[in-house]
Amino acid sequence: RVCMVELNWWWPSAMSLSNTLNAGLAGALAGQACVDDIICHTSWENLCYVTSGRIPKQERPVMARNPYLRQVIEELSERFDHIILDIPAILSTSDSVPLASLGTACCLVVSQGSTGVEDARLALDEISHLPILGVVMNRTNMATPGPIYRLLSSR
Repeated sequence: RVCMVELNWWWPSAMSLSNTLNAGLAGALAGQACVDDIICHTSWENLCYVTSGRIPKQERPVMARNPYLRQVIEELSERFDHIILDIPAILSTSDSVPLASLGTACCLVVSQGSTGVEDARLALDEISHLPILGVVMNRTNMATPGPIYRLLSSR
């Protein structure tokens, strides 16, 4: 079982913005909801998620160091085999590295065409004290030769 936990209060996903019925992680941290209440189930029985919820701008950097946040992550870890923490871009906020340290390992996600090599190096330097599993490139645009594409699509 896997649970994706959104810790990006700065730029929440569409999932967080559209889910107004659930207080999200912010609600649990404010004492308005328990962990059971913030877990959202998907159509895949082995995948759940927790939205970020809404936190006032001035409180966002402090949330990364909130001891109750670590408790919530630990409680989720007891319920799921794997927890994926979605945090803000490492170089964009002061709370990214403390949020990354809540996990057992990191995976840096870079976007093809928008994340420069130097920014990727700087981000890796910021989290070098943490276990790093690797780098994932998203939003890739790869040209697959026609014969190979036809071979793959026929399966």
